[in-house]
Amino acid sequence: METGNETKVISLKDRANKGASAAPEQMIPNAPAPADFDWGSIMKRNSENGSRQMTDREKANKGVIRSHRLKN
Repeated sequence: METGNETKVISLKDRANKGASAAPEQMIPNAPAPADFDWGSIMKRNSENGSRQMTDREKANKGVIRSHRLKN
C-alpha cells in the first residue's frame, strides 16, 4: 500500500549510485586500515592452511582407497 508519496519500490540504479559515491571506509566498517595490513602474516596463514588441507586430503583419500578396496 502507498502512504502519501512514499512507495515501497527501491530503485536499484539509485541504490547503486549511492553506494558508489560513498567512501570506502563507510562501506566496510570492520576493514583493517592499510597501515595495519601485513602480507607476511597472511602468507604464513595461507601456507599453514594449505599444508593442513593436504594432510586432511591424504588421510581422506587413504580411507576411500581402503573402504573401496582399490589397492592392497
